[in-house]
Amino acid sequence: AQAREKEAAQKREAAEKRQAEAKRQAEAERRRAEPISQVLTRHQAVIARQRQLDQVIDRPPPVEPNREIVELQAIDQYVEHWRVKQIKELGPQPEKRGLFRRHEKRYTRERDGIEQRADALREEMQGDSPAAVKWRARVWQSAEAAHEKRYDAWQAERQEAEQQKRDLTAQGKDDAERVREHRAEETARMGREMQEQQRR
Repeated sequence: AQAREKEAAQKREAAEKRQAEAKRQAEAERRRAEPISQVLTRHQAVIARQRQLDQVIDRPPPVEPNREIVELQAIDQYVEHWRVKQIKELGPQPEKRGLFRRHEKRYTRERDGIEQRADALREEMQGDSPAAVKWRARVWQSAEAAHEKRYDAWQAERQEAEQQKRDLTAQGKDDAERVREHRAEETARMGREMQEQQRR
C-alpha cells in the first residue's frame, strides 16, 4: 500500500512539473512574439528595480547602542528638562533698576541655585544609589528594545528585497535571453553591413 501511495505521489509530482514547464514555455513563446522594443523597456525596468533592491540588501545593519553613551545622553536630557522647567517657573529676569537691585540679585541667586541643583542631580543620577542604578537600567533596557526593533525591521526589509530580486530574476529570465539574442543579431547585422561597405 505504501509503495502504491509513493508511486501515485511521484506521478502527481511529475504531472505538476510537466504542467509548470508547459506553462513556462507558453509564457516564453508569448513573450517572444512581443515587439523587441516592449521587451527592452520591460528588461530595463527590471534592471532598475534590481539596483534599487541591491541598495536595500547592501544597507548596513543598525549600529548597536553603547550603554555608557546611552545612559549619559538620557541623564543629560532628563537634567536639562528639569533645569528648563525650573527656570520657566522662576519667571523672567527682572529689569535692572533701583539703587540696590534687590530683585535682580535675588533672581541671580535663585538662578545660580538651579544650576547648582542641576549639577547635583546629574551627579546623583550617575551615582551608585539603588534608585539611580534602577533608573539607568530601565533606560538601557529601553535602548536595547528599540535597537532590537530597528534590527528586526532592517532584517525583514533585507529578506523581502532578496526575495523580490529572486522573483524578478526568474520572471525576467526569458526577457534577458531575448535581449541577448537581439543584441547578438544586431551585432551580426552591423558586421555584415560593414563588410558590404568595405567591398564597395
